[in-house]
Amino acid sequence: MSSPVILAPGFRLGARAWDEVAEKPGADGHDVAAHAAGALR
Repeated sequence: MSSPVILAPGFRLGARAWDEVAEKPGADGHDVAAHAAGALR
């Protein structure tokens, strides 16, 4: 069972900032979710 990976951007960054970063854990079988800062409220 793979662990989920949640990526949260910092100040003034959107979820797209994680596109390239998310590729590696996604390729390793992890469920990757990148959220925009407003979505975490």
